[in-house]
Amino acid sequence: MLSVVKWIIMVFAVALLGRPALIRTKLKYVDGGFGLNFGIGSGLSFLLAWLFCASFSIPFGNAAVIISFIILALGLNLYSYKFDRESFVRLWNRSELVRFLFGFLAFVLLFSFAVWIKGYRPEIDGQTEKYMDFGIMQSIYRQESAWPEDFWMSGSKLNYYFLGLSASTYLTRLAFVTPTFGYNFMLCTLFAISLMMVFELVSSLIIHRQGSVASVYIGGVFGSLGAVCAGNGHYILFGIVVRILKKIFGENLIVKDYWFPDSTVYIGTNPEVGDFGKHEFPGYTMILGDLHAHLVNMLWTLPFLAVLIDYALRDKTKEKGIKHFFDVHIIVMGLLLGIFRGSNFWDFPIYYVIAGGIILFTELCAHGVKPLTFLMVLAKGVVMYAIAFVGTLPFSLGFKKMISGICIAHTHSQFYKMVIIWGIPFVAATALILWIFVRRKGSIKLLARIDLIEIALALCAMGLVIVPELIYVKDIYGEQYTRFNTMFKLTYQAFILFGIISGILMGRIIALKKWKWAVSYGLILLILSSYIFTSGKVWLYKHGGSFKGLSVLEATLKDEPEDKGAIKEAVNILLKDERKDIRLLEGVGGDYTDSNCLSSFTGVPTVEGWPVHEWLWQNSYDPVGARTEEVRSFYEDGNVSANYEMLQKYGIDYIFVGKGEYELYNVNPEGFLTLTNEIFKTENGYMFLKVKK
Repeated sequence: MLSVVKWIIMVFAVALLGRPALIRTKLKYVDGGFGLNFGIGSGLSFLLAWLFCASFSIPFGNAAVIISFIILALGLNLYSYKFDRESFVRLWNRSELVRFLFGFLAFVLLFSFAVWIKGYRPEIDGQTEKYMDFGIMQSIYRQESAWPEDFWMSGSKLNYYFLGLSASTYLTRLAFVTPTFGYNFMLCTLFAISLMMVFELVSSLIIHRQGSVASVYIGGVFGSLGAVCAGNGHYILFGIVVRILKKIFGENLIVKDYWFPDSTVYIGTNPEVGDFGKHEFPGYTMILGDLHAHLVNMLWTLPFLAVLIDYALRDKTKEKGIKHFFDVHIIVMGLLLGIFRGSNFWDFPIYYVIAGGIILFTELCAHGVKPLTFLMVLAKGVVMYAIAFVGTLPFSLGFKKMISGICIAHTHSQFYKMVIIWGIPFVAATALILWIFVRRKGSIKLLARIDLIEIALALCAMGLVIVPELIYVKDIYGEQYTRFNTMFKLTYQAFILFGIISGILMGRIIALKKWKWAVSYGLILLILSSYIFTSGKVWLYKHGGSFKGLSVLEATLKDEPEDKGAIKEAVNILLKDERKDIRLLEGVGGDYTDSNCLSSFTGVPTVEGWPVHEWLWQNSYDPVGARTEEVRSFYEDGNVSANYEMLQKYGIDYIFVGKGEYELYNVNPEGFLTLTNEIFKTENGYMFLKVKK
């Protein structure tokens, strides 16, 4: 309970820090913009700490985290006080503080609900990528490193988009808790804050159009549900309609039983077509519990949209001199784009293009269709790119990309499946665009900035769905999975944009008092949004049958058969060893299994783990295959001399021999017992050994 309270206090403090960043916004937030304040505050304060530590090789520990937070808090407030005192004073008046506290209360309620549900399944396992996500957090926390050593390839820097997990570790330290709590708290925070941020975005756009109170709140709520909780059309068809038909017709209806992940891979399945793609969405990710890059980055993509929209709504004719290119909005967007580069790289080009489109539309509106207008937009794009590059310079220079070019798509999704998945949001986006043009009498010249922004969002959402049908980014995956990652990352953001659009459309319908349309569309959105509750009931609530708490390690290692008991004991020993640079040796198993859990649970690097992941991260299988063979030889060959050389080569401090190692290898202890001291040994021969120095 104390950990929960400390986390809530941290969120409040970070949101309070972020308030001056939105001090002069054209958008009005009914809850004081609490969620967006937290998103911007967390992003900027983390970036300051990370950049400073990474640039000067300073420990990424409590001192750096707290000092950077204080520096940014003081800096933002002093800057606002000096250069915009009127707005700064207004920020602290009673009405603004009441709105902010209202937002804080909303967060506490949503976060508490998420904590309660997550407490039924707080543990992690190897079925998905929880081991990877938790292991990265543990390694950053343990090593106090801005760029940690790869916990699955000791001696190498982690070559992955880890800044989102680094920011999660930053917030974990800021709350004075450990990753065993911070991992699940971060998931619960993302659920609550994402709902709030989408609500704030949608409701503020409706307010800008002077919508009614009902349209503001109902549109905001439905936008949140559509972006964060909803499933897609596959869920309606197979998760509801077919399920009802099976109850009516029983065994006569031969259709596969619905399982909630099915809605994310329908393109290539049921029936299989040899072209697998993924169209994941936030509702699924929230339930699954992977603290993955595309989920964490929502913490900054939504504030990016808020800053972008606020910038687009401003009168560009008043821009003079250097403010054309170094407006505070441009700077903040550039810094957030920099985080995208190291957190979820795909979001960088996606939102860079979205920014370009919206800025271009509004610049043309302000200055007309002139060559100079296009040059100005291009120049602003260059400035944003430069800020993004420099803002995360150590990452920009040190990361090795995992892709090998852009290719033309030679396979395409079946049209009827596309209609099932994307039909509803495409109709909604098209309806919004047509509605705007009808209200403006079909004249482009009559379009206001808010019209252009909404049209751009709708077109970008549809474009993100269409692009994987035309091109894909090549990676290591085989012929049947060529479009998998491209479709995954692009359509994830499309889904979020479609959710925002659904709220805007609902707000417009209600503002015009089209009640029949409002009820019909609202019913569709509610049915889609039931996805998260249906899935959560199956995956979280019914899984354990009782509340287990929020500690990852305590819940995961709670059951104690001898093999898990040995792992638990080894984990406790490694966590008590306070040295930052220790390494261990464990068996190299397959990806998406319980192999290499010891390194994941503790963040202590092992020689080799999860080979396919490392193959992707290293851009080559050669080092992965070589290490895998070295580990096999160590456990099996019984060659004391060769084993001694390997221990020295990789600086191994501990060796684990458990159930997994006995299943993987014909273990020959004679090859390493003389080189180690026994820490413990079970009746079944499970051992944890310390290497003699």
